[in-house]
Amino acid sequence: MKPLCFVFFEGLSPLSKLIKFFTRSTFSHVAVFDKEKGCLIEAWGNIKHGVYWQYSSLKKHTEGTPYEIYSIEVNKKQYKEAMRFYRFLADRCFPYNYIGVIGFVLPFFTSNGGFFCSEGCYEGLAFSGFAPKEVPGWKFSPDGFYNFLLSKNAKLIERGEV
Repeated sequence: MKPLCFVFFEGLSPLSKLIKFFTRSTFSHVAVFDKEKGCLIEAWGNIKHGVYWQYSSLKKHTEGTPYEIYSIEVNKKQYKEAMRFYRFLADRCFPYNYIGVIGFVLPFFTSNGGFFCSEGCYEGLAFSGFAPKEVPGWKFSPDGFYNFLLSKNAKLIERGEV
């Protein structure tokens, strides 16, 4: 078994507050913590230059932002496949799914071909065989993904502020 880690953020910015409001979430964002590379893999950027999946760090987030890191135990094959999926997103600067986020307000919007944060995190677990593929990742808000992980016995390993 091998731990796979995810970082959940309670964003403080106006955009984070808007995301939390429309997704009815405590958390505004989630990222993969790649322990082997010592970095985050997340959908990150800004409206001016675009949001893409990329390698990042906690330091890129607003100072004072509360975060929690959770770990789930997966087998070695699932870990390898999930990380292959997440690294593919970052290596290819995969786009953010803006339309899918709108789907939390207007459910007939589902995808523009990219992944928003919790959607991509879930899809990596589905790709690895850890999560059911029948459930589409765009249905998961940050809190939905958090609750999914808790249902799989995720453990809190760190709590702090950026």
